[in-house]
Amino acid sequence: MTSSITIWERLEPRPRANDIGPSLAAPVYDPAWFLTRQWQVGEFQGRDAGSLAYVDHFFSRSGLPRFFAKNNPTTDLDANVPIERQTLSEPVEPDFSLRVELGQVFANFLAKQPLSDTAVHTLLGALLAKYGLQDLGPDDELNPMDPATRRFFSLCVGRAIDGFALYQVAQDLAAGGTFPDGITGDLDEQAKVKNALGDLLSHVQATFGTVAAGDPASWTSSRLEYDVKIVAVDPNGHGNATMKAVPNSKGEFDWYSLDVIAKDVNAVEEPPKSLQRTGTPSSARFPGMPAPRFWYIEENKIAYVDVKPDPTDIVKLLVTDMMLVHGADWFLLPYDQELGTAVKTKGLIVTDVFGHRTLVSSANQPVQPAGVERFAMFAHTDDSAGLEQLADYFVVPPSPGPLAEDGATVEDVRFARDETADMAWAIERTTESPIGEPRSGRERDAEIAAAQNLPPPSPGDPSAVLRYQVESQVPANWIPLLGVSHASGDPSIDFEKAAMLHPTEHGSSVGVVPSLGRILSPADQPGPTPYHIVAEEVPRDGLTVTRTVTRSRWLDGSTHVWVSRRRVLGAGEAQSGLRFDSALPNQT
Repeated sequence: MTSSITIWERLEPRPRANDIGPSLAAPVYDPAWFLTRQWQVGEFQGRDAGSLAYVDHFFSRSGLPRFFAKNNPTTDLDANVPIERQTLSEPVEPDFSLRVELGQVFANFLAKQPLSDTAVHTLLGALLAKYGLQDLGPDDELNPMDPATRRFFSLCVGRAIDGFALYQVAQDLAAGGTFPDGITGDLDEQAKVKNALGDLLSHVQATFGTVAAGDPASWTSSRLEYDVKIVAVDPNGHGNATMKAVPNSKGEFDWYSLDVIAKDVNAVEEPPKSLQRTGTPSSARFPGMPAPRFWYIEENKIAYVDVKPDPTDIVKLLVTDMMLVHGADWFLLPYDQELGTAVKTKGLIVTDVFGHRTLVSSANQPVQPAGVERFAMFAHTDDSAGLEQLADYFVVPPSPGPLAEDGATVEDVRFARDETADMAWAIERTTESPIGEPRSGRERDAEIAAAQNLPPPSPGDPSAVLRYQVESQVPANWIPLLGVSHASGDPSIDFEKAAMLHPTEHGSSVGVVPSLGRILSPADQPGPTPYHIVAEEVPRDGLTVTRTVTRSRWLDGSTHVWVSRRRVLGAGEAQSGLRFDSALPNQT
């Protein structure tokens, strides 16, 4: 078979007899003609390069020692914990189901102490009287308790110990505090209770980490995104590099999540390791690839005759030429890079069967700026000098990747623009209930409407054709975002979180509809400070931010659970139906 970039021909034996042996033998009856034909097509001008024998791979490897969370001091990366849990996770909120669970865990720890059953029962009764689970009180008319939470409280109030309160007591005792009053006056029993509280403290720290209300340390609420920077030791031995880390829509860090934004060539770091390995590459194969030998029977997976060469389609010509002419000239030399390392390939020395050695350098030249002349398949951008060059090393973050399993989405907020109302909305489609379960925003709005039983609007004068409506009603889970000036003299716009008014007490008054989720109640803007979101973070295409539970196994077999926030673009615009000063038909 002969081929070129624009045309190819296939030679096949076609015997006229039943015996195909002579045809398959393909004998040459005129050696002189054959030699002259070889001279004519230039075969005698080729080089005897030999076949590939083995390859020496020279590289240097360094680590990822630290990371930044916003403007906080650097924190050491723990090799025994996934990077997502260290940089993206938020504190575990002590919801009521967790409080009951911790109370039960403490009871098990106390039962393991050398105490009699009567003493354990008496101590638990005293702790129940002092730290029993408390009810939320009367229902908020604009945030009624969901049925699952109501059933939970009916079972647990007065019967379960608040384990989070015990966890706070354990923290106080570990810091040198005194034993609480009203539990027991026996010093031996106090010692046993302290031991059980110490076990509870260790259990919480190992299982949940930080138990408190708040946002992730790296979360920027005004931008609705994470601000994480990872420090990588330069494999060239030139200090370190600070890389901006942007998680993908699945809340994971991949190699393309990292880009260099700054360098410190004078930083003192652990020197990189210079390594060498030798291996035998394998041929690169793909379905439908031409056979590398003349007598191989090819499969008909790709119909090359249907590929129409177009001189203006350079990509098609190059791919076709690679597949038909140079398909057998590609080799693979796999390298399993360790998690949490940066590797620079210094070069490959290819040795053929004749002992000839050829140096193969990296195709990614870091000095070449971004543009149409630069080609890079897998490379980090180095913008430390403001030129968008290529980094000459490759970083693999310590992430579980697809091995991490997603759990429940406990909060889902859709940010959308409403061009008709000239504003934006934060739609709480799912929020976390007091017992930590996902709660639908539509169900909350329906529960409010069912509990209020508002009277129909008064028709007024029956003879009037129209009636006047001051404001239309918006679902309770729609939180308004109003455009305000970013700062005095600054023409940019922010979205400021506002609130809708809703009828209460069977229509005799109005109340402010609160937002329930943690996304719209950031911890970095407490008190009376209004919550502002940069307007460009809510595009016309829309944005969805979720809080999702993730579980993963790690290299040492340990299990890790965390809650992280994820951004997904493309939710679209929204139509709230909000209208003011409307004239409606009078319903008589």
